[in-house]
Amino acid sequence: MPQPHHGHVRPEPRSGHWAALAIGAVIAAAGVAAAAVFAPGGGTIAGTPQVPGSDGRSADHLAALTMEPNPQAVEAPDGSAHIPACRVVTPGDVHGMGHRLHDYAGTLNEGELGIERTVFDYVGEADVESDRSLTTAGSVTATCEYTFDLDASDDVRGVDVVVVQPFLANEDTIERDLDNYYEPAGSFEGVDLYERASDEVDFLTHALVTDEAVVLLRTFNLAEDDRTSVTEAAATNLIELLAEPEGPATPRYEASPVGDEFVRACPLLDNTGIREVTGNDAEPIATETIPVISATTATRPEQRGHEYIYNGCRRKDTIPSTGDVIEDMERIFDPVDFSLSTRTFERAEGAEAYFDSVTTGSSSPYQEGTILNGLGDQAFAGKGASGFGVVDLVVRRGPVVFDLSYDVGTERDVDETIDVLGPFAERILDQLASDGY
Repeated sequence: MPQPHHGHVRPEPRSGHWAALAIGAVIAAAGVAAAAVFAPGGGTIAGTPQVPGSDGRSADHLAALTMEPNPQAVEAPDGSAHIPACRVVTPGDVHGMGHRLHDYAGTLNEGELGIERTVFDYVGEADVESDRSLTTAGSVTATCEYTFDLDASDDVRGVDVVVVQPFLANEDTIERDLDNYYEPAGSFEGVDLYERASDEVDFLTHALVTDEAVVLLRTFNLAEDDRTSVTEAAATNLIELLAEPEGPATPRYEASPVGDEFVRACPLLDNTGIREVTGNDAEPIATETIPVISATTATRPEQRGHEYIYNGCRRKDTIPSTGDVIEDMERIFDPVDFSLSTRTFERAEGAEAYFDSVTTGSSSPYQEGTILNGLGDQAFAGKGASGFGVVDLVVRRGPVVFDLSYDVGTERDVDETIDVLGPFAERILDQLASDGY
């Protein structure tokens, strides 16, 4: 979990040294862990050609991701532009290094794992300045997690990108952590470079520091030349973004029969829906899963299935500060986790076949559940066999199937979840109808 920051007063930038952050807070807030296996996108940004994933089979029957540049920057509370982490190091940069991005083609996760990026989208309406001490963000303003294709040793290789900007940063912490954990490593394109000073800290290996932002990089299982390439690409892109800000790139799957439009989950996981469940505003930050390739209901390459595009989102509500540091610390685990995933098919019959397979078929992941009437075209509430007590509400409307769930850290039964999440699901259905689905 993120480390809280209390009594914060936003500092005025005075040197490049403002732009780093507590190691522990970054690791917790960004979800960076040595044992984690991340699945990055295989698309493109800013003019690079479409990049298929690591397995050639994906190019034969599934659509590869393309990341379309977004010229509309997102404004932060202090008037500066948010810096998208996946634009600091792009899939095109990875491809230019001679690597491909792991697409999980031919596995059970094919088409449903991908880039994990965290962005401030301000769909949640919790106030950044007053409530951030208990948000997922901590002092982090954007993250991006990439995994490269597996090498002969099956070692997981990749890079995680963390962006920190001054409207959430604490200058004293910055100065201390640069002194304690990093050592100067020169400069590149006007960006001050720092490297991890000790092998005892095996997470964030490089820091790129400017007056306006810091980029923290963790490279894992990469050769020295690759680490240098990643760092130089990040520095070059950072300077470009500071001069000409952009928003988070837009994912497209233009070769898919679904078309280049599909249902994105994060706009639907909105403040009103979350507030109606918990009574609290939602965080203005969310984590989106963007697969490298489209997905299919087929279980074998030679089998004809229904192709679809998956998109996932996670967002928390925010527990407002009480003004008491000790009491706030005791409530740091109280925020409720909400998760929404969408699957967009070309036609309704594909979505219906998928719904039937996961709710009543032999491959259903649910150990108990019930079919619901009057909610969309089809609906089901089920509890999985994982033992974590989370209940999914699975709903179909036309060619779209969505899964909605929430986790309060305690066991939930199916009927209770239907009562709590039913109105939220209705809200999502109304939005889908408004969008023409």
